[in-house]
Amino acid sequence: MKELLLLSSTIGTGMSSVREPQLPSTQELAYMAWFYVMHPEHDMKQTLKLNPRARTFDQQLADNKDL
Repeated sequence: MKELLLLSSTIGTGMSSVREPQLPSTQELAYMAWFYVMHPEHDMKQTLKLNPRARTFDQQLADNKDL
């Protein structure tokens, strides 16, 4: 639960409001963020090595701040 609170403070809103389909990809991004928070054993460096086009959560936020 601590991780979800951190996520909420990072994006400035709760998960329930993020999952509301304001944009077609909103729910997908919310679940992606949830997965990374709930699975801290995930190795982002390995993911980026396997898929250089993958983006970190912070990069996703920065890339989509105007949406």
